[in-house]
Amino acid sequence: MAHDRVAKRKFSEFRNRLRGACLLERVQIERDGVPADVAEGLIAQTALSTSVFRSITRIPKATYTKVLQQQQPFQGAVGHSIVGFIDLINLVEEMVRRDPTWDAKEFDAARWIASWIQHPVSALCGMRPYELMDTPTGREMVMRVLRAAQEGVYL
Repeated sequence: MAHDRVAKRKFSEFRNRLRGACLLERVQIERDGVPADVAEGLIAQTALSTSVFRSITRIPKATYTKVLQQQQPFQGAVGHSIVGFIDLINLVEEMVRRDPTWDAKEFDAARWIASWIQHPVSALCGMRPYELMDTPTGREMVMRVLRAAQEGVYL
């Protein structure tokens, strides 16, 4: 349980760093990859099972196990998928914070995104958002759908 608390704290710190990063800082974050404990915190915060998290982020089981055992960062396409997942959480949290009709204190953006990305979205040609998160274009499409929803535009 203490490990989950530490991992959630690391995840929160990483989210805040990502949220406030200027362009060059963000590039460096993406190059450095996502620390293993941040990924563990993301899993704990979203209440996803490890297997569902691996499926969503397209991390092979052997890679996941090796990275955690060696406490290495998740890099490359896998790291970008995790960063994209965190970007979605940050976007939804910001959307809720700006909307006076929502109680932002009661809303858990991480759990909402973890559920939403697993369901088909018509604006994404019926695909589940997580199926697109492993490429820059796919991540941008998913973000575009969320931003359009914020504006009340249906794609």
